[in-house]
Amino acid sequence: MAQSRKHDHEDDQTKTHGQEAGKPSALRGSPAFRGIPSGTGLGKYRILERIGTTFNAIIYKARDGMLDRSVTIKQMDPRLVDDPIACGEFKREAQLLARIPKDVPGLVHIHELIEAEEGLFIVQEYVDGDRLETLISKRQADATDAVRLLQTACRGLEALHSRRIVHRDICPENLLVTRDGMVRITNLACAAHEGDSTPPPAITPKYAAPEIQAAGEHDARADIYGLGFLIYELSVGRVVFRAHFADPMSELPHDDDFWRQWHCDLAAALPDATTLNPTVPPALSSILRKMTAKDLDHRLSSGREVLEMLSTQFSMVNKTDAPPALSAAAPTRVLEIRSQLRNPTPALPSSLGARGTTLLPDGLTWLVRHDQSTSRHVVRTFRDPDALLPLEQPPTKTAPMEPSLRAQPGRRIRRPSRRTLPPAPPRPVVPRNVPPLGKVEEPLRRRRRRLALPIALSAIILSALSLSVPYLWNHVNDNPQKRAIRQIIDDGIASYERGDYPAAFKQFEKATGLCAGKAGLGAEASESDLMLLLVEAQLALAKDDFDNAKQLLERAEVRGANPALLSALRTKYWNKKDVYRLAEDVNKDIEQHLFSSAKLKLGDYEEKARAAGLDPSSTKDKLELTRIDVKYRKALELAREKLSKKEFEGAGIACSDAEAIKITSATRQLRKQILDAQRREDWIIRGQRALADADFAAAEKAFTSANEIEPSIEIEQKVRTARAARLIDEARQAIKTGDLLLAERNLKRSRWELEGSPWKLPNPEAARMLERMRTAFEAARLAENADRAAADGDYEKAIHLYEKSLPKLPPPADNIVRAKLDKARRATTQPQK
Repeated sequence: MAQSRKHDHEDDQTKTHGQEAGKPSALRGSPAFRGIPSGTGLGKYRILERIGTTFNAIIYKARDGMLDRSVTIKQMDPRLVDDPIACGEFKREAQLLARIPKDVPGLVHIHELIEAEEGLFIVQEYVDGDRLETLISKRQADATDAVRLLQTACRGLEALHSRRIVHRDICPENLLVTRDGMVRITNLACAAHEGDSTPPPAITPKYAAPEIQAAGEHDARADIYGLGFLIYELSVGRVVFRAHFADPMSELPHDDDFWRQWHCDLAAALPDATTLNPTVPPALSSILRKMTAKDLDHRLSSGREVLEMLSTQFSMVNKTDAPPALSAAAPTRVLEIRSQLRNPTPALPSSLGARGTTLLPDGLTWLVRHDQSTSRHVVRTFRDPDALLPLEQPPTKTAPMEPSLRAQPGRRIRRPSRRTLPPAPPRPVVPRNVPPLGKVEEPLRRRRRRLALPIALSAIILSALSLSVPYLWNHVNDNPQKRAIRQIIDDGIASYERGDYPAAFKQFEKATGLCAGKAGLGAEASESDLMLLLVEAQLALAKDDFDNAKQLLERAEVRGANPALLSALRTKYWNKKDVYRLAEDVNKDIEQHLFSSAKLKLGDYEEKARAAGLDPSSTKDKLELTRIDVKYRKALELAREKLSKKEFEGAGIACSDAEAIKITSATRQLRKQILDAQRREDWIIRGQRALADADFAAAEKAFTSANEIEPSIEIEQKVRTARAARLIDEARQAIKTGDLLLAERNLKRSRWELEGSPWKLPNPEAARMLERMRTAFEAARLAENADRAAADGDYEKAIHLYEKSLPKLPPPADNIVRAKLDKARRATTQPQK
């Protein structure tokens, strides 16, 4: 992995991905580790079985006897126990896991870290499920599971990224899928704090982001890239995915080399997922394209953004509360698209198949599931084209009953009888007296009453004409084009009220274009122009372009826009501007490290930001991260200050405080400096004690060890002083044994150690001994010449030199020379053979 990765086999044989040079040195050439046998006890835990391996650990399923629960135990490879870097990385993984609360979903949580004779062990919760790699290889996970897996995996990533932790090794092996179909992220062996540029100990080249492949700076977007690449492969299918890359991969000896080159090639890009697999929704394909963008500026920056896009395009629908499990059978889940299709297929009679079946447009048949249908129509799904499943239809609405006819509990409804009644008897006719005809004067009141009726009828007719003429005029001038424009404007208003301003802009712009230069459409053109100004102001406000938004609002007010919409938009404008002013004040306090003041302002900022529809979490996170960073830097400065004063205990505590916040290369280096300085000081103290005890050899060794840790002029001088004293001491011992020439050499070396050093240190004791013993050393050289003459058989010369040197030699050297003289004399008196 940056490096290599080991995958588990039942015979413990491994295959590696990546460069072999990236492996930890302790693993090269070492035999495979068989692991702990089943049934072995580890404290209160009992090993049940071995379930996997990673590049630096062996994973077991175990049983907690005290709490009666299953756990997962991760043992660091015993071959790495003596590697301090590997041990530090293993402990760092446990520390990162311990900082994540156990109620956070989407992650595998830690119980404890154990340090035993067998090495280091991380005890984690046991997840009942399978690795995503296993499900993919068994073809139990495909495009129908892509959105659910992406959604639940992003929740786990968001839990890590919100705590500034980057996983750096998102791959199918590190994603566990539970029985209810949820993803749990595991194996933080390669994780690090965001901002830590230290390369990960191992990566999976097939899924690693380009910035990690190139060993550059990276952040949370590297995990988004790996997850997007993984879901892309799952969506299009591994067989199709391999077939797409078959030609270039056949020319390379190793897959990992190809993926490193492909990921680092910024010109190479994944094809549209819908192109390779038509059943992949275009919305999901668009999200994956943004997740796998190689340009960091175009890539989605966090799991929260991915979740927001998923919630905009999809929603998970299930018949029961529990999500379905992933299995070899077709999963009982369906994704409901909230957004409408851009080009919906019209419902034509030809869309009905045989036996009343309804054929959905291409790419949408996967939306229907038979266990959620209530209609009598059926559709064909992409899993089984021949299977017919019922299509869901909304129930028809019935008009409410009249109150008098509604059924009431305990009361019967009386219905009118159909029996016919007998005819009523005829009325009797009463005769009336009719006066004779003649000229009679009509009363005034009756004349007025007679004239009022025609006047009322005329008024009614005129009123009806005044109401019907505009209707008739509109009816005469009405046309399909005007109705279509009116419909576009109404759709634009609906999009505006939903907050979908890009769609509203397109609709009002289209309506304005259709109204241009056409008579009889003045009202529609004016309304469309005014709404277009409001939409443009909304879009400018969304981009924080306050100057442009203000100008658009003024133009809309002058031209007579809707006062209610205009007032609401002005309120939104001022609220958002006030929010940005507050955010600027909070950020200024954060930059000046005025955290108390920033915290007081943050409450008001959060309230107004939510009211303006903004997310205040970034400013809140900045405050928290800056406070943590300042605390981290202060701890480092305190540790360095204590170290300069040789207060090693205080320096170690301060360094531990910094490591509790985050472990970086700076904390590792500082920890090493503290340990080295403490060891160096211990060697110096040992050397000084040895000097006081006149143990010059031990003092020289101690000062030399201290100087090897960190060289300095002061310690180098102590080393030379101890060595000179040791040589003088050895010279005295040589004089006592009669080896005057060895004593002379040691005295000269002792004198040179100090006087010949770059600092020209004096060595008076060696100089005095050389001067006092000069005659004896000259006599010793005469005796040495006599030894050579005796060895050559010139006994007369040897006797002469022995006799000449003997008076000047101190004991016991004179006794040694006297014995040699007697031997030479005896040799002269013996006859020659």
